[in-house]
Amino acid sequence: MNLEFEGDGSFLERIEGIRINNKSVNFAEIRLLNGIDEQEILKAALQHVRVTKYEFVQPSLNEIFISSVGTDNVPKS
Repeated sequence: MNLEFEGDGSFLERIEGIRINNKSVNFAEIRLLNGIDEQEILKAALQHVRVTKYEFVQPSLNEIFISSVGTDNVPKS
């Protein structure tokens, strides 16, 4: 899921069951782990920041591969 917001996004680091793939001042690309509901992440975000965009996206094939195989087995280019 992608989350654009105004405010302090440090709350994301305290949420269990997610991995932050990419984060900047007002944006976070979040990977949900272990069946976490994206609505719960949105509820947490609304308690801490002003959400300007919320988008649920399917993981890329690369992300699925890395999750299945692990980063230790990914060839270095």
